[in-house]
Amino acid sequence: MGTETETRIAADLKAAMKARDAKRRGALKLLKAAIDKARIDADLDEAKVHALIASQRKQRLEAAELYAANGDAARKEQEEYEAALLAEYLPAQLDDAEVEARVDAAIAAAQAEGPRDMGKVMALLAKELGGAADMKQVSAKVKARLAG
Repeated sequence: MGTETETRIAADLKAAMKARDAKRRGALKLLKAAIDKARIDADLDEAKVHALIASQRKQRLEAAELYAANGDAARKEQEEYEAALLAEYLPAQLDDAEVEARVDAAIAAAQAEGPRDMGKVMALLAKELGGAADMKQVSAKVKARLAG
């Protein structure tokens, strides 16, 4: 029923519960709930699960920044812990050279000629990268390539 990543998350959640690791259990329960909700709304494949995890991780990192700005070190630490935990369920992150190569390939595949074609290129990259790169940075690279 679930993807390979979902199976791994469920097993890790069970292990955290047995080990009475409340911190890990809490983070994994939140992630599992988000995946379950998304599964109700749409058919999830591995790439969509990775995109959801990447989104959840991004939210944790943004929250950590806010807590740091407000001087709440304990909550900042918890959010950073959860972001690091979620990263364990994402594919290995591509380095800049690999991302740039994929951006160039997607631009060629989409036959993109300028900024108006950014949507086509990003659609190809979103499917291909599936959580293996920060899409905000990918978007910036595509925008720069298409502008110049």
